[in-house]
Amino acid sequence: MKQLHTIDLSFDKSSENRYLSNTLITKIWETLENWEKILLYLNKRGNFSSYICSDCSYIYSCPSCDLSLNIHANPERIMCHHCFYECSLASTCWHCGWIELKKVWVWTEQIEWSIGKLFPKASIYRFDTDNLKNVSSKKMALRRLESTDIIIGTKMITTGFNIKNIWLIWVILIEQELNIPKYNTEEQVYSNLRQLIGRWGRVWQKTEIVLQTFAINNPLIQHITQKNYRDFFMETLTERKLFLYPPFYELVYIVHKNIDREKSLKLSEKLYNQLLEKNSSQNNSITLVWKPIKRNNQYFSKIIIKWEDLRNFLEPFRKIILKDSNISIIFEV
Repeated sequence: MKQLHTIDLSFDKSSENRYLSNTLITKIWETLENWEKILLYLNKRGNFSSYICSDCSYIYSCPSCDLSLNIHANPERIMCHHCFYECSLASTCWHCGWIELKKVWVWTEQIEWSIGKLFPKASIYRFDTDNLKNVSSKKMALRRLESTDIIIGTKMITTGFNIKNIWLIWVILIEQELNIPKYNTEEQVYSNLRQLIGRWGRVWQKTEIVLQTFAINNPLIQHITQKNYRDFFMETLTERKLFLYPPFYELVYIVHKNIDREKSLKLSEKLYNQLLEKNSSQNNSITLVWKPIKRNNQYFSKIIIKWEDLRNFLEPFRKIILKDSNISIIFEV
């Protein structure tokens, strides 16, 4: 806990990989020479992209949902995975007007490849869901963790594992976790990193923990490094009230799936209009996602409801919703 540092990737990056700072490479050499372990932490194994201002560290967010926008190609644009708001890539920062903006994305396999190239004699193990598909692979993973020099781990490594002799923990890119399209993402990021820091900070007092980021001035990162939970808590509550999220409002997703695209949209639109007719308050929110998502050969359309008393509001629609097996309700708390 005492040795917590941040690295600004805008100024400290190696020629091998923009997500591996020169400081990190030097620290890995030093740690390996002392026969100690390294944990390189990345929130997800997959590919999530961010759009960040290089001056004020603003991470582009949806104006309706306050969730991080993801970069998409063909055509190139930024999109909210929650409500499907989208726009073209901005040329200047929405927050401060700066003209230098960064596209940021990284994944575990990319880091594994670069680290293997830089440290060919070190044993490296990527600890993610790709390597933990059954019971036997989990047993083998536990053995590998004990004998590996450099561990590349995702969130699963922060719970239930007591790996000895880890003296360097390096968070590759903090802001990548902010791309998950949920209203409580920042809270989960804060909790995950505090758990990561606290776990080895208690067991190994000399463990050095470093957070890499392109958004060095981002308020969330400042709160983490300064251990300022109170201000983070108050700011989070203010944002949730502004955007009608729990605990001030109840949040529910009514998701309809159908192999027929038009049927999915038509049925969702019908239910959406019925809900709107019942809405008598300006303070509540009902949104229909108009762009269906196709997964597993089925189209999904979604109605997002933010309400002060959802149980009473949805009661008249209970039979309509329950009798359709293609409709599911997801409550967020």
